[in-house]
Amino acid sequence: RINAIKMADVYMAFFCFENSIRDLITERLKEQVGAGWWSKCVSNPIKKEVLNRKGKDTKNKWHALRAQEDIAYTDFGDMSNIICNNWTHFTDLFPNQEWVRTRLGDLEQSRNAIAHNNILADRDIKRIKMYLEDWVKQTG
Repeated sequence: RINAIKMADVYMAFFCFENSIRDLITERLKEQVGAGWWSKCVSNPIKKEVLNRKGKDTKNKWHALRAQEDIAYTDFGDMSNIICNNWTHFTDLFPNQEWVRTRLGDLEQSRNAIAHNNILADRDIKRIKMYLEDWVKQTG
């Protein structure tokens, strides 16, 4: 229980962070590209994987869909690809593409550990806090 309590705060922070990235992508691309941003701005491999996941969700009718929006079905790593592949729409928010790729890439391993109910070391938790603070300062 002690570890569950410790990880609850980390999970909540990551939940908010990951969904704020999805919101940022959606809002920015919808604003600059239009309502059809998903079909215009997302690579075919990501769209294909999202369709597969949505198909699995619809087959399991006993369980509620995870979301209505396609972006909710993307992997964490997909989001840096979407941002970098549409860099002209995000260039004013970030110093460079490597900054985005490095931060999200470094956080992905911790994110996956959290999502699979593992316990992180204190140094990994500190890294998450630092990167989240950096992200908020950069995009805020």
